[in-house]
Amino acid sequence: MLVRDGRGLVDTRVAESLVKPVRELLEGVESTLASRNTFDPARAERTFTVIAGDHVSVTFVTPLLARLSQEAPGIRLWVSPPGIDFIERLRRSRVDLVVMPREVVTEHRDFPHRILFRDRFVCAVDADNEAVGETITLEEFSSMPYLATSCGHEISPAEAQLDRLGIPRNIEVTTAFGLAPILLRGTGMIALIHERLAWTMAEQTSLRLLEPPMQLQPIHELMLWTSRVERSGPSVAAPATHGSGSGIGDQRPRGPSAGSGGG
Repeated sequence: MLVRDGRGLVDTRVAESLVKPVRELLEGVESTLASRNTFDPARAERTFTVIAGDHVSVTFVTPLLARLSQEAPGIRLWVSPPGIDFIERLRRSRVDLVVMPREVVTEHRDFPHRILFRDRFVCAVDADNEAVGETITLEEFSSMPYLATSCGHEISPAEAQLDRLGIPRNIEVTTAFGLAPILLRGTGMIALIHERLAWTMAEQTSLRLLEPPMQLQPIHELMLWTSRVERSGPSVAAPATHGSGSGIGDQRPRGPSAGSGGG
């Protein structure tokens, strides 16, 4: 969650934008349990089962774990990827939380839920891809080798939007969303990825980001739980927060900022 600034490392805007939702999630757990039991997060021993996609695991669960290690070292997380039955598992209270895009969870109104954060899509190419300039046209986007993405058992929200817009792609590879930034490295492919994901993985990748040549809607990461969780604790109802920026500008990972010296 850091990028290089000269010889040092500084927080990215993504890391800063996640401070509030992570803090409010933990404070929600503490305040709700405190109303029912004596709850000391520093001494609590409990395991929470969470369903989350790879994108959320990288961009949100990672800073959450850092906070837990400091303030609630006895709290453990069992994080599993979403399967085709993730809604049924939540409905049967086999998991405590589900964190997934609202655009994927069509039944989200059946459960207590809150928006954790919003993210937008950007085009990503390898930083050394000389075939791509500072901007890209829709024709170029459709003709370039394309890295398509999936979200669990379904196509990703990015691919779903492109399908609805009728935008053709020259698909060469399809992969899980969280792997896309890594697989772009050293290739001539282009992909649509979440801006937060690009920044979070900046140290492990070498990417250049561009504004998409089409109008795309942002995604909204939801946290869902059940009424049973609200009755028995913990409730982790975090207020809605929106963190993604509105422009690429100086947020573009490139050179040493994106790959520890471009390697």
